[in-house]
Amino acid sequence: MSRPRGPRPFRKPLRARVGELLTTNPAIWLSGFAIGVVVLVMTSLVGALLGGLLLIPLVVVAAAVLDLRGRVMILRRRILFTRQTTTRRQFVAMMVSVFLVAASTGALGWILRGFILGSYDEQLRQHMTRRPKKR
Repeated sequence: MSRPRGPRPFRKPLRARVGELLTTNPAIWLSGFAIGVVVLVMTSLVGALLGGLLLIPLVVVAAAVLDLRGRVMILRRRILFTRQTTTRRQFVAMMVSVFLVAASTGALGWILRGFILGSYDEQLRQHMTRRPKKR
């Protein structure tokens, strides 16, 4: 199929959409932080590779839940769904923004974990080395 010729409608670039979501939507930050913490816990339980692979489905599910949350209205104890549609670009921007927050949370947590374990090892090493007795 051929595209219709003529001026294309203005579409925001993906980077602009991601920036807009990160600056205006606190639910993105909350879900990204929660996913980052879950991934950190899972990496300590099952390993870094499986914990990292868990990040992808969690980001997709979080983006779907955030999209569904935007469509639901509660009116007189009834749950109504609006016919508002989300384009693929909007959904991808939502996934990218959740992924960025989750990845940064995981990276900062991993750095903090390394610092804590390193200082603990150093304290343990100092405690276990024998000191000469004073006479």
